[in-house]
Amino acid sequence: MVSTQRLKPTVLVVDDHHPTAYAVAKMLTHAGFKVRQAFTGLAAIRTANILPAVIILDVHLPDINGFDVCRRLRSDPRTAKIPILFLSSTFDFVRGKVEAAKCGAQAFLSHPIAPAQLAEAIESALQEAS
Repeated sequence: MVSTQRLKPTVLVVDDHHPTAYAVAKMLTHAGFKVRQAFTGLAAIRTANILPAVIILDVHLPDINGFDVCRRLRSDPRTAKIPILFLSSTFDFVRGKVEAAKCGAQAFLSHPIAPAQLAEAIESALQEAS
């Protein structure tokens, strides 16, 4: 049976922890989003050139931290307006919210996260961006 649900926009998931990246990608795919993945900060910056609708970004990456990735994306006119949502399981939530706001992200979310909550945060970010 073919689903009549319209495919939602592309989300770039950036997380160096492969099981977490896989789980988030699965949640988003089940919610109807197209998903691309990157596992380092530099790969995220390169992959952002496909202009995903939203970027889900981890803080702790092996080469560049997520806050610096966010700043770099915000400084590039091509990627400056892409909504960025941080999703972290290890970074302090309060400090994360402050740092995320400073670098221009739309939200700081804590993992584990319910699929519906993640989809809702993405939809909200997309509405704010339009």
